[in-house]
Amino acid sequence: MKFVSILALLLLTSFANANAAEQDEDDKEPQQVSNYYENTQPIRSYKPVGVEVNLFRLLALSNDHKTFSGTLSYFDRANNIEIAIPVYAESTLDMANKQFRTASVDIHLRKFMNQQLSGVYISGFTRGAALQGTVNENWSWLDGLQGATAKQKRAFKLGVGVGVGYRAFSDSGLYWGASFSAGRFLTQNNDQFISNDILFGASNDAEYIFDIEFLKFGYAF
Repeated sequence: MKFVSILALLLLTSFANANAAEQDEDDKEPQQVSNYYENTQPIRSYKPVGVEVNLFRLLALSNDHKTFSGTLSYFDRANNIEIAIPVYAESTLDMANKQFRTASVDIHLRKFMNQQLSGVYISGFTRGAALQGTVNENWSWLDGLQGATAKQKRAFKLGVGVGVGYRAFSDSGLYWGASFSAGRFLTQNNDQFISNDILFGASNDAEYIFDIEFLKFGYAF
C-alpha cells in the first residue's frame, strides 16, 4: 500500500512538473509572437517600389525658375536597404537673360540603422550631371546691357558623396523623408556658368555637392 501511495505521489509530481513546463512554454510563446509581430508588423505595410516627389519645388515654380526633384526607390526588406534613384531638373534665366539648364541622376545605396525599413539611414551615392548655359568668363549684367554676346556651353560631370536621412511610413503606403547629402564632383570642369543665384551659383556647377531635402513625400506600391 505504501508502494502504491509513493508511486501515485511520484506520478502526480511528474504530471505537475510537466504542466508547469508546458505553462512556461505557453507564456513564452505569446511574448515571442509579440516580438515577432512588433519586428515585422511595420514591414508588412512596405511595398517593394516607391515614388517620391519634393512638393516644395513644385510650389516654388515660376515663369523664370522651374525645378523638379523626385526619386524612384526599391526597398530590400531582407537587408533593410533602399536603392534610390533621385532625379533633378532645373531651368532658369541667368544674368545674361539666357536659359540655364541642368539635370542630374543619382544612385543612392541607403542602409537603415533599425531592424526594419524605417527611421534613420546612412547612404553613399554617385551622381551624373549635365549642364547648359552661359560661360562664366568674367560676365556681368553690364555686358548684357552693352549688347555683348554671351557664349553658350554644355558640360557633363561625375561626382560621389555620402549622406544621412530619415524615413517614416504609413500603413497606406504613403511615406515622408528628409535627407542631407554631401560630396564632390570628380571632374575638373567646375564653376563654368553664370547664374542669378549669387550665394550658391548655378546648380551642379560647383565642385562640392550639398543637398538638403525636407518636404519629400512618396507612395510605395
